[in-house]
Amino acid sequence: MNGQNGQSLDDDLDRIHGKYLTVNSTEQIRRRSFSRYTPNVHESRILVLYTGGTIGMVETESKKSPENKSGQIPAEPGAFEKEIRQYRDLHDEKYANEHFRKDSPYLVLPESPEKNRVVYLIKEFEPLLDSSNMGVDDWEKIAKNIEENYQNYDGFVILHGTDTLAYTSSALSFMLENLGKTVVVTGAQISIFGSRSDGRANFMASLIIAGNFHIPEVTVLFQDKLFRGNCTCKISSNKFHAFESPRCAPLADIGIAIDVFWGRVFRPFGIKKFKCRINLSKNVGLLRIHPNIDVNVVRASLQPPIQGVIIETYGAGNIPTNRKDLIKELKAAVEAGVLIVNISQCPDGNVETIYETGQVLSDIGVILGSDMTSEAAYTKLCYVLSKDEWDHETKKEMMAKNIRGEMTQKKKTDDLDMVVTVAQRLGRTSKKEVEELKLWLEPFLLSTAILTNDVNSLVKLREANCNLSAPNLDGRTPLHLACTLGNVEIVRYLLEYGANVHIKDNFNRTALMDAIQHGHNEVIKLLVECGAHVNTNADMLSESLSFAAANGYLDVIKSFEIAGADLDTPDSTGRTPLYLACLNSHTETVQYLLKCGCRLDKTDKLGVSPRDVVEKMELFEIKKIIQSILINKN
Repeated sequence: MNGQNGQSLDDDLDRIHGKYLTVNSTEQIRRRSFSRYTPNVHESRILVLYTGGTIGMVETESKKSPENKSGQIPAEPGAFEKEIRQYRDLHDEKYANEHFRKDSPYLVLPESPEKNRVVYLIKEFEPLLDSSNMGVDDWEKIAKNIEENYQNYDGFVILHGTDTLAYTSSALSFMLENLGKTVVVTGAQISIFGSRSDGRANFMASLIIAGNFHIPEVTVLFQDKLFRGNCTCKISSNKFHAFESPRCAPLADIGIAIDVFWGRVFRPFGIKKFKCRINLSKNVGLLRIHPNIDVNVVRASLQPPIQGVIIETYGAGNIPTNRKDLIKELKAAVEAGVLIVNISQCPDGNVETIYETGQVLSDIGVILGSDMTSEAAYTKLCYVLSKDEWDHETKKEMMAKNIRGEMTQKKKTDDLDMVVTVAQRLGRTSKKEVEELKLWLEPFLLSTAILTNDVNSLVKLREANCNLSAPNLDGRTPLHLACTLGNVEIVRYLLEYGANVHIKDNFNRTALMDAIQHGHNEVIKLLVECGAHVNTNADMLSESLSFAAANGYLDVIKSFEIAGADLDTPDSTGRTPLYLACLNSHTETVQYLLKCGCRLDKTDKLGVSPRDVVEKMELFEIKKIIQSILINKN
């Protein structure tokens, strides 16, 4: 087995043991310890949650019947993944055989123009569900799976039936709070295994998006368009163009190149960790106003245990004002504490109080739902009503507030004003030329503000719709630079306004790894508070920890501990930091690692543990430390 740059594993171990050390300062050691791991191939790991639906159906003649004319049935448990492995455009068997063990569950997309090679794992739900049968409990199951695996994957793809896909994507957008990674929901009109399948293209594009673009939203991908999940609705049951987002422009177009419109991406604000909200309220209803609607229908729709109702009205939110009986029932329900939200029946449009017929609902306490889709309004109300920590007034305020990009009436320009001005001066006025200039100029302007500690300029750039996560040619974002410099104020500002902590540069490093490298512990705490973690940098983590432990660089290990790293992470030989600290007689490092709970009995690939090293090398000072710590524990 070879180490990095073609060197043998023995050479790597010798370096770890310090035989080739020529650097003296801690700062130089930090830099060297981090530069040792530079992977030749950039991989991103994606978890695929296969819930069911047409995308995984198989066709069988024996199942054709008057009720099932197509003969399509769900694949047998486990068959979906096995079938996927047979498709060369969805699995690169040669790459998998070269990089993973034979029984590895991972699949690999063939190489694409994007930076990262996408490695993915399919987790199949049991039982598989037709999406018509999906409900709150199933949304919670999906959300919990994402929460449980959040630190181990770079992004997520959900394979789903099309009938209720818009409901699921909307619900997840609210349930996944402070989301910092890409979640793509997709499906198909024809199974992946069909000869004219749209499913393969949807699935492949979803994996590429999730593995290469940091879009911190729940999105829907269908027929070469990426939509915001809570702005999407199904528009066709038999066309490939089955989904649309009538009130919000696509977040990305998938063609020969993938064009992401970063100015449209909704980012979570504030320094908060990702978490999953479950236990949504099921006591929510939908009521569509129509001519001659019976008051008894309205009354029945508002009775306990109903806690909230979405009312779909005409045009800009209008209701017949000559129906005093309807208004009376709605008013009584509002006074009884039922949250009623007014949205339009129109595919495109906004609820406003511009007419008397719309004002009357606002006057009795009905909440204006702006331009939310029915699916978004319904699932948002389920979410808001579940927040027991909010009082009634707060719940009303949150229903009227844009919290995940579900309300899109306030349009933002997609271009940085300053870039447009520069482009005009240079005579580059086409949209493509402006976008190209923006890719060069945005990172430069942001970096200049950060290097000069100019928060005011940073504020102006953000207000001009500048992407605070815009990468430079090395893939390094403004947050990478700020964390390298250790400027807490700038880091805090970037995080509060949506800078993404999970983006990796071209050297496979996150901003957190930069902060650890330079020992900026206050910055590390801020990043961790915002959900940053080291788990997806497993190889770099093990190499760096091993090098620091072998050389007794305790400050590096402490920085990793503050970052939440597992200090018992073994290197490629199975040796833990404690093993290497013992082997090199670094007593202070050993003492610290033991106090952090590192195990003395964790063996390497040859079956040797740190305890064995201490005994065989007769390390009496370390023996005393071990005994002292064990006595204190007892």
